[in-house]
Amino acid sequence: MSVSRNPASWLEVINTYNADLKSSYYEGSLLPKWRKDYAGSFLFCKEYMDKSLQIPPHMRRGFNELFVGTKYLDAGYDALLWCRRGECKTCFQKAGELLGDRAAEQFLTTEEGGRPPDLLVFDTPTGRFRFVECKGKESFTHRQVPKFTEIENYLNHISRARAELLTDSRDEKLFPALSPSQWIHIARVLPEKKIVVRPRKPDAWIPVAGPGQVVIGRLVLKREMLIDELKRFEAGEELPRPKMSWWISHVNEVRIFRSAPTNYFG
Repeated sequence: MSVSRNPASWLEVINTYNADLKSSYYEGSLLPKWRKDYAGSFLFCKEYMDKSLQIPPHMRRGFNELFVGTKYLDAGYDALLWCRRGECKTCFQKAGELLGDRAAEQFLTTEEGGRPPDLLVFDTPTGRFRFVECKGKESFTHRQVPKFTEIENYLNHISRARAELLTDSRDEKLFPALSPSQWIHIARVLPEKKIVVRPRKPDAWIPVAGPGQVVIGRLVLKREMLIDELKRFEAGEELPRPKMSWWISHVNEVRIFRSAPTNYFG
């Protein structure tokens, strides 16, 4: 059975991480913790990790793949990452057990025609497996689509007694449902969206009247001057236009203050 070479035919799931987690990986503090927590797994194979110059503290590679891989380890599965010939003998042999020696030789020996998907996730008791390609925002390379298609075509033509797709309906994020002809899905690894907390605006200024003053609207005015202008306004005297507009809006408020028993205006 043939599969499509259209990249959109492979299902994608999103995995998000905290930026501090990736920083700790780059700085070299996260990987030792992972190695301790997942000691004995194929994903953190000691044979490879002890000699690799591709990972911290030497280089910064591997975060996306190891981050996704730990999700499968937490769920009770295991995964191969460094399983090409020449990377790790132990992992290459395990890949041969899962895929068959012929497939391992065909797809995991050279980079001719492109590399296989990043992770080979498997269930130890049953030997069922699936491939997971881990990507950030980048698209497929020109070699990946034909290589992935070649791998799926091969697996679709061998006996189901030798190869069975790993599925787990309890977690569709780790195991999205694939069509009968598919063995690969894509895990996008993206940073969590930052929630921007804007600083609270300072409380609005509240005007306070001092001795001989009164607050009308949001203005602090001299009491004697306000009384004088009120009398002029009530007498029909023509005031400058800005003051006339202000008095039209606030005359009733001023009159209330003037008539209040607290004797604001003396």
